[in-house]
Amino acid sequence: MKIKISFIFIFSAFNLSSLYSQSPYELSYEKDIVITSAGLAISILDLFLINNKQPITAEELESLTAENVNSFDRSAINNYSNTSFVLSDILLAASIASPFLLFTSSKVRDDAGTFSTMSIENALLYIALPHLGKASFDRYRPYVYNPDVPLASKLNIGSKLSFFSGHTTPAFANAVFLSKVYSDYYPDSEWKPYIWTLNLMLAATIGYLRYSSGAHFPTDIITGAVVGCAIGYLIPVLHKANNNSDSKNDPVEPRELIFLRFRL
Repeated sequence: MKIKISFIFIFSAFNLSSLYSQSPYELSYEKDIVITSAGLAISILDLFLINNKQPITAEELESLTAENVNSFDRSAINNYSNTSFVLSDILLAASIASPFLLFTSSKVRDDAGTFSTMSIENALLYIALPHLGKASFDRYRPYVYNPDVPLASKLNIGSKLSFFSGHTTPAFANAVFLSKVYSDYYPDSEWKPYIWTLNLMLAATIGYLRYSSGAHFPTDIITGAVVGCAIGYLIPVLHKANNNSDSKNDPVEPRELIFLRFRL
């Protein structure tokens, strides 16, 4: 009961931020509880499944050859770069932080509760879903097939978690989320094409670095990009407010008018 009351209180407090502004988004108890609960449930399942995986053994490595990899993905097995590993981590951190740039907008700050809730749901899903793929499939990373990679780097659980990319998914989710939210708050902005282009270029760069590092096959990256785009687009769409033009012309009730006067 205490948890339920706390959630309602937090949810109500978040909603107050957009109560008296024309926001393109709105929260819903039922919808947001379902999205948040699903993200948390999948994350818990991921931890359970991944913790039960076994690391690669030397015998497994000896049985692997390039012929085990489909022709489309095979080029990745020759890649291995520590520089690409590090750069992909740095750019991913920038991608994760990028949606918070929207707080420089007064419109978003006035709608902080709704925007923050959407951002949390976006993050829950882009973390949970690729890890569900990793937990459900044993797919060796490309560098496992590369004879130039030190054996110590291969003999771990992480070497079996190639599908699908846990960097590319959040990169594209954040790129689309930021661009879509900006477009909804500023539908007439001339900056929209540039924002979409720059964000998607950053996400694509992260995807390429994961390929050049030897961490992922092209199909891992493509799947992550598709899933990430879907998450980043659907979260704003699912929260779109039904603001019809007629409601803008409705007379203000005297009680609301008095309340607004006190606010001013």
